[in-house]
Amino acid sequence: MIRSTLFLRLLIVSLGLFSPHASSIELVVRVSELPGFADSNESGLLIELLKYLDSKAPDVELNVDVVPFSRAVALVQNNQADIQLPIIHSSDGGPSGLAYSGRVLFNVPFAIYSNKSKPISASDFDAVPYSSNLTIETDAAHLYMFRRTLHASVCIKCSVEKVALGRVDALIYAEPIVSAHLNSANRELIHKAPYKSYPVKFAFQDTAKGRKASEVFERLFVLQVDSPDFVEFMTRIQNFDFKQ
Repeated sequence: MIRSTLFLRLLIVSLGLFSPHASSIELVVRVSELPGFADSNESGLLIELLKYLDSKAPDVELNVDVVPFSRAVALVQNNQADIQLPIIHSSDGGPSGLAYSGRVLFNVPFAIYSNKSKPISASDFDAVPYSSNLTIETDAAHLYMFRRTLHASVCIKCSVEKVALGRVDALIYAEPIVSAHLNSANRELIHKAPYKSYPVKFAFQDTAKGRKASEVFERLFVLQVDSPDFVEFMTRIQNFDFKQ
């Protein structure tokens, strides 16, 4: 523990994030609201994990606040926060000015939900022109994930009902989230096609300062990688049941 703490202190000083005479560095971490993962500043698996990491790093103080996803991203973009999590990493695009961690916190599968009378498969979706007459929705905050033109949804439950009623052609979104809104009535009307699994990471500002902050934040994980408590946290996060 002493060796790990010394290494972290030397790392932080070498990165120029704070003076050798300072007692600690503060990392401003903004966690996006996500049921089960971040319900409030005091509740959720990610909140528990961050508190654990904070308790093991006397040279780093994590300033954690749970806010809506769009706000969390904007705070990092505007240099008002150092780290944002969780964020889905798509090779097709991402919020401007941000970079992603190499660390994958967990993976989330996406699926395409369409009406059984007009089913849309993954290959159908990929074949859709970037601009088409099809009305395909996804969560408004995650439009960045797709190159093609999609329609913003501010209510996933509402989008599920619209698919069931044939009012939109499809919904593409995280399978665990959508599954929580399926019931015996609408499930009979909806065709589900697995799409892709996306890595969920943490984001930081794509600047020298942002990269330095991300190195310190990443090191908090590295120092605990062999800890049974840390392994348990990550296992619970990766196996979380959104439908519970």
